[in-house]
Amino acid sequence: MTMVIRSITDIGNDRDYNDDSCYYDEKKGLMVMADGMGGYAGGRVASAIAVKIFATHYIGVTEETYQRDLTDLFTICNDEIVAEAKKDPLYSEMGTTLTTLCFHEDRYYIGHIGDSRAYLCRGGKLRRLTEDHNMVGALLKSGQISKKEAHKHPGRNMLTRVIGRKPLPEIDFYSGDAQKNDIFLLCTDGMSGYLDDKRMAAIIKGNNNLEHALNTMVKKVLDRGGKDNITAILAKKL
Repeated sequence: MTMVIRSITDIGNDRDYNDDSCYYDEKKGLMVMADGMGGYAGGRVASAIAVKIFATHYIGVTEETYQRDLTDLFTICNDEIVAEAKKDPLYSEMGTTLTTLCFHEDRYYIGHIGDSRAYLCRGGKLRRLTEDHNMVGALLKSGQISKKEAHKHPGRNMLTRVIGRKPLPEIDFYSGDAQKNDIFLLCTDGMSGYLDDKRMAAIIKGNNNLEHALNTMVKKVLDRGGKDNITAILAKKL
């Protein structure tokens, strides 16, 4: 499978540090997104550990092995973050979201914990592939609040699953067909919290160049306030 992949990150309007980390490898067909938490320094450390594990140890997956292979890597990430947190009181509460998207032949595979998101843009229509592991996601799933209420609900920042806790939280797995000209998006909540699906779809559809699309999305977020760190990866199947 031939992919073109690009990424972008921005500190945002109100932060003086970046807790987000991301990584991609076009040859391996791998994209990794992590949004750290736990205060100054800790969040950056946690997200960087998760990304480094995948950058160092990811070999590839198949239809038969992807859940086992991704579970093994998520477990290593979790164990290393937990171990690092014990070394310094400043890191004691650190953790990170972790969303990985990988490809094999004409299929995509996702492992997901937290509220960073994966999307598929096909034919100009954007579809979210993951569910948020936060209080709002749980309330939406149970029907206790509407999508409109969810957008401003205070529980959207309260994570219910995170890498860096014992035992390792349940990993959500997703898979599907990857077609020619499909565009995949991974992003942290610093982007998805400011741009709805229609806006992101319009930007992706209106920009043939992935870098232009990423720059446009970040500018829109910053123009709308953009208080959080903003990180995204776009990949197009050729």
